[in-house]
Amino acid sequence: MENDHVPRKKNGEKQSTSLSTGKEIAKLSVASRTNRSTHTTMLQKKYKISRRIFKTVQKRMKKITEMKLRSTSKLIQNNFSVSYRAKKSRSVIGPHEIDISELETD
Repeated sequence: MENDHVPRKKNGEKQSTSLSTGKEIAKLSVASRTNRSTHTTMLQKKYKISRRIFKTVQKRMKKITEMKLRSTSKLIQNNFSVSYRAKKSRSVIGPHEIDISELETD
């Protein structure tokens, strides 16, 4: 626990954890349990982050990805229900009119 303080840059500002760092940290939840601890320490050393900050970023990124997944699945369900109703009523509306490229996340 010797590295539990908030890391600071030379000019005294608090260290910012960028989104790319967060994404990299978020990948840990997917990684296997044996790899996770070694990978965590490796990333901590790479970005010079304390464990406490690392964990908070990891939790935040996990929440963000869960929210994205939830909204995506809702949109997909809506698409299917719309297309099903359209087929029933024999109208032209279908899933091809809904832009799916908005659902894709990088």
